Amino acid sequence: LPSFRALGALLTGAPLLWHGPARITSRKANGGTHTEPQYRQYPQLTEKQKFESELISGVMWFWILWHCWHCPDALLGHLRWPDASEWMRSLLECPAVS
Repeated sequence: LPSFRALGALLTGAPLLWHGPARITSRKANGGTHTEPQYRQYPQLTEKQKFESELISGVMWFWILWHCWHCPDALLGHLRWPDASEWMRSLLECPAVS
């Protein structure tokens, strides 16, 4: 059994001895540009970030206005509007007209 362990160590360690350690590559978070943080200053936005923010806010406002126009019950409620012709003077506490 010890001979198998030694053989396994040789097989796994031999490429490291022959080729040396593998090169470590550095990677960026998402491949985009990264700006350094600046204390008490506005962030420096790229043109792509400005376009994306305008696009997202435009889609948001389209969604809100579309649903306000086509589904007003979601905003105003599902109750029916009262019909004023059904009201009686006694319910309104109005004096009788003589």
